Amino acid sequence: MDARYRLNFKRRRNGKTNYKKRYDYLLSKEPRIAIRITNKQIIIQTIKYKLEGDETIAQATSKELTSFGWTQSQKNIPSAYLTGLLSAKRAVDKKIKSAIIDLGLHTAHKKGRIFAAVKGIIDSGIKISHDEKMLPGEERITGTHLKKDAAQEFQKVKENILKAKKSEQKPKGEPHTKHKKAASKTTAKKQGKKDKTSGKTNPKSKKEKENKK
Repeated sequence: MDARYRLNFKRRRNGKTNYKKRYDYLLSKEPRIAIRITNKQIIIQTIKYKLEGDETIAQATSKELTSFGWTQSQKNIPSAYLTGLLSAKRAVDKKIKSAIIDLGLHTAHKKGRIFAAVKGIIDSGIKISHDEKMLPGEERITGTHLKKDAAQEFQKVKENILKAKKSEQKPKGEPHTKHKKAASKTTAKKQGKKDKTSGKTNPKSKKEKENKK
């Protein structure tokens, strides 16, 4: 007899999505805040489920912290806290009051970078069910264990994020929508020109057809 088995979804096979966790997230009916840590930066997004596809409401990356005065590493615990604070502040401006944390395929380590980001999200005003024992201490978050000027810089960047207006908080990726609109207009114009030219008949081709007949 032939072997019978059920093939998992492609994203599951590639190790990108845990569908059991995703199903549990959807049952909560709360927006989820996805925290992703790469080799170069920390990415935090507030996402709402929609039938036609997930909608990203707000996002922030640790690379954006440089515009607020951050010169330290973009992958450590203080930068994770600040990125969580910035991302959640944008979400609060869009009337998000509560959410759940989406860890993806990351393994959660006690008092690690993921929970530093969670602490920043909570401090911004978003309600998240959590265990206080998992959050890192104040010394780790502020960066007193790093260079001497790191703690002072942390406080300045935190103040800059909290004081920033909505226009200053916008991520760099948002303005690209204007370019998309402009590109669609140019393509529409080109298509209009093609339609006009295609409607015209060539007099030479008419004569050639008549001669053939």
